[in-house]
Amino acid sequence: MKQIFLFYFFIYITNILGQKNQEVETYTLKYNVAQNDKHSSSFLTIKNNVGIYYSFRDKEDAKNIYSEINIEKGVNHNIKINTKDTIYNIVKTNIISKEMLSTTNIFKDGKYQKYIVDEYCDNIQWKMLNETKKIADFNCKKATTRYKGRNYIVWYSEEIPTSIGPWKLHGLPGAILYATDTENYIQISIAMLNLKSHDYMINYIFGDNLKKISCEKSLSLKKEQGREIADKIQSKLPRGAQFNITNISNNWLEKECN
Repeated sequence: MKQIFLFYFFIYITNILGQKNQEVETYTLKYNVAQNDKHSSSFLTIKNNVGIYYSFRDKEDAKNIYSEINIEKGVNHNIKINTKDTIYNIVKTNIISKEMLSTTNIFKDGKYQKYIVDEYCDNIQWKMLNETKKIADFNCKKATTRYKGRNYIVWYSEEIPTSIGPWKLHGLPGAILYATDTENYIQISIAMLNLKSHDYMINYIFGDNLKKISCEKSLSLKKEQGREIADKIQSKLPRGAQFNITNISNNWLEKECN
């Protein structure tokens, strides 16, 4: 697999240097993702200086238990909200313009709403370590950082020349083949290289009808949605019934904006 992928990248670099007027090749990496004990597959499609990270699911699976509210006397109530999104967890990064756009779904005004989070693609402060190992037959190096409120450990390979990584991780001198945080909330591991069938996703366009918000605003809205969901539960209880909220689980991937 390594030899095939390196050959592909040789052709890719040749196209950039020797055929400037021609279309630059696109390539896609597939990852296995375990997040908060849920397993899925995600993809990273890269073309030149732009990368788009995303996940797929079918219409039947386009549902999400967004928050768990612990009701008085220890009774738990889960709200299931149909997102209708078959493409989700989208992050589009441009390392030249330093623009990063991503989608987020927030329960607001009694319904599930999608927003575009527009943020500046800051340089992540990576600590490069001397540890090495092989992943999928690629020589990898270890790096750590604190980003978005979590401490990350990643393994990257300079044999795959891109600084765009899965999710919002970026800025290393090679592709990230494995990433996790110290709380084991998320683990991202490479599953397949040079997956051509998804290359069309590089042209993905966010809907013009979606409102753009800052990262700070998105976190603020997520904190407020607990009360929104509580009101939704109250509306479904028998008339006169009341409940008290003892805890709202807000275990998000992003805890901070930098």
